[in-house]
Amino acid sequence: MKKMYLVGVLCLGIFSTALQAQFAGLWTVQEVKVGTEMLTPVAKWFQFEEDESLSSGNGGVRNMVGSYKLNEEKGMVEFRNENGQTDPMGPFSYKLDGEGMQMEREEEGQVVVVVLKRASNIPLAPWDEMVGFWSLSEGEAIGQLQSIFIKWDRRYVARTPEGRKTGVWHIDGHQPILRLISDGGDAEDSQWTFEFLSKTQLQWKRKVADEEETLLLVKQE
Repeated sequence: MKKMYLVGVLCLGIFSTALQAQFAGLWTVQEVKVGTEMLTPVAKWFQFEEDESLSSGNGGVRNMVGSYKLNEEKGMVEFRNENGQTDPMGPFSYKLDGEGMQMEREEEGQVVVVVLKRASNIPLAPWDEMVGFWSLSEGEAIGQLQSIFIKWDRRYVARTPEGRKTGVWHIDGHQPILRLISDGGDAEDSQWTFEFLSKTQLQWKRKVADEEETLLLVKQE
């Protein structure tokens, strides 16, 4: 009996190690569904290590450090923050399927489903690609923007015929919306929808007095 027990313990240890290795790695979030609503965050990723440490972020911004714990018998995974406190929303059930994984739990009466895919690189987010020096190629905006330097520290410096304009920039975490919050006050603030036409071409659009302004910006290397 003692020998059989020892074999069982050893097999359980081997299984646990194999599952941990299968779960570990870099995963990108493909879809988040809350009830019937799609709420997929931009460029969201999770890095699960075999030592049960965990980090997560959106693009180049890491916004979570902690740990995770697998319950193999129940097929559950529990997240903890860097202080060891468990996620108050409770654990997720999970299903691994080759290069894909699905996590699910209930939050405030609604089912939350997270679909992930294994990845080799952290995905770029719009705020990663936005950083740099851009010059106006086509279009004309109020204030006659000529160029804008979008800095990694969330500051911007714009050039206009009136001179240098500065402020803070922010991109929505779920939609392609850029806000420029001017140091000059609310009257100089602006909000744009944007689209990357290529790595070096960026299009901005906004409505002003029922008319649409469109700017085409080119990134200077």
